[in-house]
Amino acid sequence: MVRFYSVIAAAALSTALAMPVYAAPSAKATFTYAALNKVEEAFAGYVVHDDGVRVDPTEECDPDSYVPADLLTCAIDLEQMVSGGYQVLSLAAMRKITEEGVSFRSHLDGSSHFLSPEKVVGIQQALGVDVAMVLDECIPYPSSRDYVKASTDRTVRWARRSLDAPRNRDCALFGIVQGGVFKDLREECAAALRDLPFDGFAAGGMGVGEGPELLAEIGSFTAGLMPDDRPRYLMGLGKPEDLIHGVRSGYDLFDCVLPTRNARNGTLYTATGKLSIKNAAYARDPRPADEGCPCYGCRHFSRAYLRHLYMAGEILAAYLNTLHNVCYYQRLMTELRGAIRDRLSLDSVAGGVWKLPEAGG
Repeated sequence: MVRFYSVIAAAALSTALAMPVYAAPSAKATFTYAALNKVEEAFAGYVVHDDGVRVDPTEECDPDSYVPADLLTCAIDLEQMVSGGYQVLSLAAMRKITEEGVSFRSHLDGSSHFLSPEKVVGIQQALGVDVAMVLDECIPYPSSRDYVKASTDRTVRWARRSLDAPRNRDCALFGIVQGGVFKDLREECAAALRDLPFDGFAAGGMGVGEGPELLAEIGSFTAGLMPDDRPRYLMGLGKPEDLIHGVRSGYDLFDCVLPTRNARNGTLYTATGKLSIKNAAYARDPRPADEGCPCYGCRHFSRAYLRHLYMAGEILAAYLNTLHNVCYYQRLMTELRGAIRDRLSLDSVAGGVWKLPEAGG
């Protein structure tokens, strides 16, 4: 298995039990697949289905299905680990950030904990991950320039400490570019990081309330600051239009809880856009959720049955809806990779259903 820490899990793979992560070597990247060899080597011996889901052939799985018959017993080469910087943001009311690291209280039992850059690398090493992330602060929006400057500078210092921490060299380590919505601060952060021996780079601190136009603008700008000989990862964004725009901007890796969270809330992604399976209009609809989808749910059940499961509170609803959304996203990334390979416009990917964000000036 390929194991990622922080908010990423594994390139181009996902399961119903984890946060999906997707990969498509970007239209602007010159390294193509070569820089992902560290990741791809771990996939040796795995079966690759047309929708991009890889299953360990040594495990018993339904040969007629594009997904394992039972995700609890069939091995998928992905494991989600716990998140890093984003939880520093979400635990704001219970944490304190200093030069040494982050002190916080558990939201479960109030117990005290401390994470330093070195400890974060050590935890990931103990977990046996293949790709690790440095400790950083996901800066809230809006924040003053002075706050963003101080936080970003500290993130760079933490990144250097992370590189000095004991680490198995088979474990790749990614640096994270911060800087909020201030382009000059992102330039400073990227300049400080890109000459350091990181195996890849991530763009952090986006999708925190800045709005779609500013998000697209800062996201595209940050991609251009990263070296093109190593993977570029856009953290935490997962709308289909964000993924398409991200690949067009030069990113290669993505992650988000959106496909699985929306699945649990009854929202499905289809060839014609989003479908809310809870709507009464589907109470007697005999069609599958998505006519062309090869997932287990679409091949075996109607919209009416999926709605019944959701309205009845059956756990099977979350299971089937999640499998569907994961399958949709894998097919989307497969299509993006194909468009890059064939030098086609990314604007028409997924039939042009998703309105792509437009960056501001």
